Amino acid sequence: MKMNKIILIAISLILASCGPSSEEKKDIAAVTCSIMGETRDIDAAVRVEKMNDARKEIGGEPFLEGDSVIQEAFEYGLCQELVLNENFNEALKPLKDAWEAGAEDRTPSIKEEFHENGQLKLRTNYQSKNDGGKEHGLQEAYYENGQLRAKGNNKDGKQHGLIEVYYENGQLKAKENWEDGQLHGLQEQYNEDGQLEIKMFCKPDEDDEYNSYCNQLII
Repeated sequence: MKMNKIILIAISLILASCGPSSEEKKDIAAVTCSIMGETRDIDAAVRVEKMNDARKEIGGEPFLEGDSVIQEAFEYGLCQELVLNENFNEALKPLKDAWEAGAEDRTPSIKEEFHENGQLKLRTNYQSKNDGGKEHGLQEAYYENGQLRAKGNNKDGKQHGLIEVYYENGQLKAKENWEDGQLHGLQEQYNEDGQLEIKMFCKPDEDDEYNSYCNQLII
């Protein structure tokens, strides 16, 4: 009888030392991630505390990294791997490498051209490659002396909105209104003294996306 008690105690100690099973650990990780995922707005220290509670429950090493690592794990869908501390860094690296490799395709860009004297000639904004890579946003052109020559906007590769054109002395030369690559609306042209010379109203040609009908208005 005494021997049986000793055997039972020994078995209990062995079972206790084994800790939770692999499936139980996964369940703990899943529950922990669910809690943290539903409470993204809680204090960072609380998330770290939850992580350490889970690590302790599964018999793992203490979590000594900051909340930024937890947030990164959520971003890449690796929260449970972080809780379990199993192959987290190995799984994270290829995902981050793939993201960084494709970052250029997701980022809008700016292209600049220069005159022979080094002065900026043209600055154009472009969409990201994923969005088509077309001219999109502000575009500016400059004379060799650095004076602004023209400025306006593009939309999906076409001139759109108000475009202002200037003489080399800085005087306004023209105001043009565009819509999807066609002149549309009021157009004004000025001489170098700043006097308005021509005033027109333009309407896009429905049969030709590159042309517009313009009627000169009496000044």
